[in-house]
Formats: sequence, structure tokens, C-alpha cells
Amino acid sequence: MLCHYDTVWDAGTLTNWPVAIDGDRLTGPGAFDMKGGLIQFAWAVAALKACGLPNPAIRLVLNGDEEVGSPSSRQIIERAVSGGGPVLVFESAANGAVKTARKGVGIFTIDVTGIEAHAGLDPLAGTSAIDEIARIVLKLHSASDHALGTTLNVGTISGGSRTNVTAGHATAELDVRVTSNSEANRIDAVLGGLTTADSRATVAITGGWNRPVMERSAATGELFKVAYSIAAVLGFELREVSVGGASDGNFAAALGLPVLDGLGPVGSGAHARHEWISIDGMVERTALAAGLLVALA
Repeated sequence: MLCHYDTVWDAGTLTNWPVAIDGDRLTGPGAFDMKGGLIQFAWAVAALKACGLPNPAIRLVLNGDEEVGSPSSRQIIERAVSGGGPVLVFESAANGAVKTARKGVGIFTIDVTGIEAHAGLDPLAGTSAIDEIARIVLKLHSASDHALGTTLNVGTISGGSRTNVTAGHATAELDVRVTSNSEANRIDAVLGGLTTADSRATVAITGGWNRPVMERSAATGELFKVAYSIAAVLGFELREVSVGGASDGNFAAALGLPVLDGLGPVGSGAHARHEWISIDGMVERTALAAGLLVALA
């Protein structure tokens, strides 16, 4: 079982955004991503004990730094799941569907160093890092391949010091999403081939792949079939999807383990002020999780 208990919300958010229930909807910071999943996991196990049903051996990993990329917990997670069986991730559902594939994520910083000079008196003496970073951004964005699910997005740019000074430095922050390892390799080649138009400027790249690709393996497909059959007994149709966001399930899938993600709450608004979950949906998903545990036992 992989779960995270951290959220994107600052400490103190509950002061001006308290948890509230309106009919079937529960709102509050982190309710959808992914406090609701923690509740469902706990009550699924409790239900099995109350009913005297078989329970598989469970190893629970609770992660406290998932929202920042799991930098401290990745190795712990990989050790915990290595050599084990199926991995269940109680991240929030995608419109009710479980997630059997996720994109890999790369976060990179591109730094360009130019030469400062007086922009008016001696414009040719300098070389603009901003000019170079602009060219690089265009090249990076052109490397996106939406048909293959590959996206490159420069989310922030900074640079320069004064309007009348040729920029001596500029930085771009890049987010990359890919659906296959071959595309990750292609993007590595794109990044490795970045150059400046002016030979006097230099470019340096830092960062790396934050999470590997979670490809839908045959074993994951079989695990989904089990969950699908349990949902049918419970009276609903379980769907599967591939999503652009990553989770700790990516680490397990990269080790060749079957992973069923998105077993958490039904709702919407992850990382947003309108975050909410369905209370009835929690009951249904808890029953699904309990049935899946019985099947794995």
C-alpha cells in the first residue's frame, strides 16, 4: 500500500478554509489529494477484520514528501516494494476511474550565461542571455509530441539586471511529461544537444527525471481485471485511465511490479480551492478496496 499524507496546502490553511460537509460533498484542504484515500484504506482493513474475512500480508508505506517529488522517500519506497506483490495506491480517482498508467516527469533548469555590456553605447560588445534563452525555449516547446503524449513546458523565465544592460544571465524552468522510456531518451538527447547561437554564451542544464514512466504492464492489466470483477459484484463498472500526473506508484511500476493507482476518493479539484470528495463514493471505494484485499489474500 502506497499512501501520502502531505498536501500542497500551507500550515494554517484550515483557519480560513475549514472542513465542511454539504450533502454528499466533503470539502477541505487535501480531502481529495489524498486524505480521503487514507480513510478508505483504514476502513477497508477494518471491514475485513469485522467480517472475519481473509487479509493478505500488508506493508503500508506512508509518505510525507510526495507533493514535492518524494526526494527523501524514493529509496525507502523502492526498498519497501522490492520483491513484493501487487502495489495498491490510494491516490484520488480520475472521475471514478483507477489509473493503470502515468506519465514520467522530468524537472530541469536551463541556465544561460551571456556577457553584460551597455545596451546603447556598446551593444555588440555583449551577448544577451535572454536572447539565447528565448531561442532555447522555442526549441524545447517544439520538441513536444502531443500524439505520443510528450509535453515540454517552460513555466518560468528570469534574467537580466537592467533594461539598458545586455543580459548576462537567464534561467528557464522546464517541466517534461512522457509516456514511454523511448520518449524520455529522446528528450534527454534534445536537452544534451542544446547550444547557443552566439558562441560567447554558454548553457548549463541541471535537474533530472523526477519520476519514471508508469507504463501499463500485462501484470497491471491482470490486477485491473480482478478489481473490475469485484466492482461488478458491487454493482458498478470500474474504468481505467492513463493520466499525465505522476505518483509514488511510478517508482513501483518501474521495478516491474503490478500497480493499481487511483483507488482513493471520487471527487475533483486536486490542488485547488474547490477540492471536494463524495462521501457515498468513499463507501463504494472502501468496499472495492476491501474486496480487492480479499481477492489478493
